[in-house]
Amino acid sequence: MIPFIGTNDLSDLLGEDVTTSDLAVIAVDSACEAVRTFLDNPVNLVEDEVVHLDGTGTYHLVLPRPPVREVSAVTELATALTEEAELVVDVDFVLERGGLLRRIDQVWLRAYGNVEVTYTHGWDIEETPTWERVPSDIRSVALSLAQRKYQAGSSATAGLTSETLGAYSYTVDPTAAAAAAVITLTPDDMAALIAYRTPHVGAVRVSTPAAS
Repeated sequence: MIPFIGTNDLSDLLGEDVTTSDLAVIAVDSACEAVRTFLDNPVNLVEDEVVHLDGTGTYHLVLPRPPVREVSAVTELATALTEEAELVVDVDFVLERGGLLRRIDQVWLRAYGNVEVTYTHGWDIEETPTWERVPSDIRSVALSLAQRKYQAGSSATAGLTSETLGAYSYTVDPTAAAAAAVITLTPDDMAALIAYRTPHVGAVRVSTPAAS
């Protein structure tokens, strides 16, 4: 998946051009993945993902992985007591703020995985006229983590690419050095991200379309 920060952003933060550095690419990629893992959210735009949600027995159902941009289909699957039914927006349900699906005329039937939803979620990597880019809080945490990873990797390889000891010689791989430098999210990082974390709603991913 395309990282939502770039080596150009890291260059701006460091005050030096690292756009062609393999170590910088690794640092940026791994920082974005660390943030995605904590959030349980791909962050980037994902179009027409299909999930199965547990019916709640209430009027509201929470869609996972905010922000929800569009709901294109909702189906209540057949159970022992009911037949399958395709629901119509503004007739059977409405999409409310926070990714809430609210039934209009009745509650969501309580059952396991009986509500199939096709929806689009996530942020754009760059700001567009119709949507916002990845929030600055998320990008800032990822960039700070990438900086720490890059600097740790640079320190591990400071001026050393190869060494010879008699008949024995070896070369230090910057990729391996970066991987060895285990840098993780700090408590402050997690506090900044917590508001964007995916709620635990018992969703099961059914298909994973291509994401930007």
